[in-house]
Amino acid sequence: AEGKFKWLMLVQWDSSMSHHKSMGTQSDKEQDEMKRIFLESNPYLLAVTGCVSVLHTVFDFLAFKNDISFWRKVDSMQGLSVRSIFTSIVTQTIILLYLFDNDTSWLILFSSSIGLVIEIWKVKKAMDISFIPEPPYVKLHYKQSYKSETLKYDQLAMKYLQ
Repeated sequence: AEGKFKWLMLVQWDSSMSHHKSMGTQSDKEQDEMKRIFLESNPYLLAVTGCVSVLHTVFDFLAFKNDISFWRKVDSMQGLSVRSIFTSIVTQTIILLYLFDNDTSWLILFSSSIGLVIEIWKVKKAMDISFIPEPPYVKLHYKQSYKSETLKYDQLAMKYLQ
């Protein structure tokens, strides 16, 4: 029974790999790497890695959901840092470019890209945006609720971060 199960798994594996190859979603190099991982790695380690990856993805999307629901309800920028949003955009862009350069998995690239898009969306919620005919074509203005002590403390905090 064990030999038959193993044979069925190999047949299914070959069928799956040929299907991926015909669709162009996986190259020969990637297929060989997958075979090497399954043959040389401890099955328990692979299972734990898979579970951790799934949990990380679930928590990532729960964090995205909570971030979006919080920023949808924001009417006043009092106590919220606009400059930290821009700092986050810069750092997440650098991280995303690094991940693209290192041929990271699509799952991580997708998660990081969604995070960057959410940060850019926050700018729309945090600032008044107007479009102008000459470059840079976009003009950002602080919201009135931000032009209080929040702006002063935000400037002070960024001064100490530099």
